[in-house]
Amino acid sequence: MYRHEMKIAIELAKQASAIAMEIYGRDFVFEEKANDGGPVTEADLRINEFLTQKLSEAFPEDAVIGEESDLTKVKPDVHRRWIIDPIDGTKDFLQKNGEFSVMIGLAVDGRAELGVVAVPAHSQIYCGAPGMGAFMIDKNERHTELYADPALLLENATIVNSRNHPDPTIDKIRDALGITNEYRHGSVGCKVAHISDSRADLYINLSGRCHWWDVCGPEAIVRQAGGVLLDLEGHELRYEGTDTVVHQPFFAANRVLKDAVIAAAKHAL
Repeated sequence: MYRHEMKIAIELAKQASAIAMEIYGRDFVFEEKANDGGPVTEADLRINEFLTQKLSEAFPEDAVIGEESDLTKVKPDVHRRWIIDPIDGTKDFLQKNGEFSVMIGLAVDGRAELGVVAVPAHSQIYCGAPGMGAFMIDKNERHTELYADPALLLENATIVNSRNHPDPTIDKIRDALGITNEYRHGSVGCKVAHISDSRADLYINLSGRCHWWDVCGPEAIVRQAGGVLLDLEGHELRYEGTDTVVHQPFFAANRVLKDAVIAAAKHAL
């Protein structure tokens, strides 16, 4: 269904990854954003400009929204929206720990449909869309099908938490679920991608500070891998209107954990 779009998104993700690694491998400066004080680097700005330009040229009828773009130009009623995060995990990019990603998502009628999450430091590209399932491309161009373990038992589940934004309420939910396997990682996109390849089984975000570009691409991928990305009421996120903030808490998980996570989160909150 989206083979043409996926082909272009993958190629652009490869080129954006090359830009990221060129900057990552040398000294670079960063500034603080005026709106939230978060860091923005040369890589954020260059990749944002590159992807918005190339996607607009390839799909002139579609809207393109980037994290570093002018959000006052977001139109409320658009059939298809490309949503990009040039560097997800900018703090990790600054720390040079490799835990950052370049993310491209396509929302159609407000629903995440196609996703590409590139992890430049590891030469990996996670992909997912209807009709193609979820798969990962490695540095040798090998394609590996991705799926969340359908036979997963709750007691064997692994939760991945934020490296830079620990949350004690998430620890309460983890304990209520009886999950003891845990690790921390940067980049929302990387953490959700890990659910797609069964490295992790659960990720929870209660911040209310994420934006569409943090979750659109990863949501499309994890759904095709047999997982879910939902708010705590069990609803899919919507990418419509003009407010790009994801105000509600959400989680990504292996589908078999869905009901247990929702129940534990409601109890903890």
